[in-house]
Amino acid sequence: MSATNHHAEDQSLADDERYFRRHGLPLLIEDYSATEDVLTRALPVLTIVFVIQITKGILTSWTPLAAAAIAGGATILVALISVVSNSRRGRRPFTLPERVGWWSAAIFIFIPSLVKLVADDGPVHALRHLVFNTVLCFGVVGVIGWGLIPSLFGALGRVLRDLLVQMSAVIRQMSAVFIFSIIIFINQEVWQLNEQLSTGRFLFLAFVIGGFAILVLLLGTPRLTRLLEQHVPGGDSLTRAQHANLLSLLGIRQAMQVLIMTFFTYLVYVAFGTAVVGADLYDAWQLDPQVSYVFWIGDEPFVITSTLLRTSAMVALLAGLNFSISALTSSEGRAQFLAEAGSEFKTIFERRQDYLTRRAQRSPDTSSTGSAASRGGARGSTMQGT
Repeated sequence: MSATNHHAEDQSLADDERYFRRHGLPLLIEDYSATEDVLTRALPVLTIVFVIQITKGILTSWTPLAAAAIAGGATILVALISVVSNSRRGRRPFTLPERVGWWSAAIFIFIPSLVKLVADDGPVHALRHLVFNTVLCFGVVGVIGWGLIPSLFGALGRVLRDLLVQMSAVIRQMSAVFIFSIIIFINQEVWQLNEQLSTGRFLFLAFVIGGFAILVLLLGTPRLTRLLEQHVPGGDSLTRAQHANLLSLLGIRQAMQVLIMTFFTYLVYVAFGTAVVGADLYDAWQLDPQVSYVFWIGDEPFVITSTLLRTSAMVALLAGLNFSISALTSSEGRAQFLAEAGSEFKTIFERRQDYLTRRAQRSPDTSSTGSAASRGGARGSTMQGT
């Protein structure tokens, strides 16, 4: 096969891999590795955080002479580790490495904590650095490795592109929960409760309701993911990591749908309450709310109060919880999900099947380099693990 054909194949495979990343499914890329494709792309940020933590720990805990000695020793140690690592791999001594190994991640996590501990800042400060750096590393793997940011922006873009379709779906879904929520909204005791609750208790109540909705998503999305995998070509051949990547993407999609539902329900009840609940009804319900805004239509005043906003928010959260339960557990909800997501993911997995076929058909002398070449161009300089 000519060099031109090799280049065309590499470019085609690179296009497929960019396509998977844009759709929030980077783990569909073959030979995708956290040490070569994830931590390397986050290397500049991790390096800056590491240097700031070490420098701050040294300068605030030792004399200038001791700080200079420690910094010089650390620099020599890092250089020595780089030389030994490159020599073991037959590379030039100071060549920039191509992967960030887990030993390097361990150094990033533990060294700043040890600096704090040795500096006698106390175990609390050391533990704080340890927890922060651990969360940061796992966050990098999740956000970059599982494509959470492309998934989030993709979900937002889908909502914007299909706004009219989403609006009609929201209206249909709101009609299903309207009877459930309207009974709560026009209840006098609910309004009195929202007026008397302190801000902290109201926020805690909202947190509890929202937490139940999140729990329903966590429990229901895996089942939808398995159903989708059964309806797309090659879906049953995913690895655990690829399954987790698809699961996170669908979880974000479902969460976006619940958020849209909750937001529009809130707006509807604010408008409904403003139109229906006036001063006479506030007096009849023995309420004395704080007025947020008043406007007039003819001679009739319309009042937006803090109690109205709180009650609308509570009812919207309950409606969102009810919707998430029905959408994720009912047969109708699952059928609607497969109808909406099936065609989109069928296209993605058909392209993946073609991608895998073309990778398998490549000649032996290039089959091991194509994906690495496309990754290397995307991430630039990288760091190899020690």
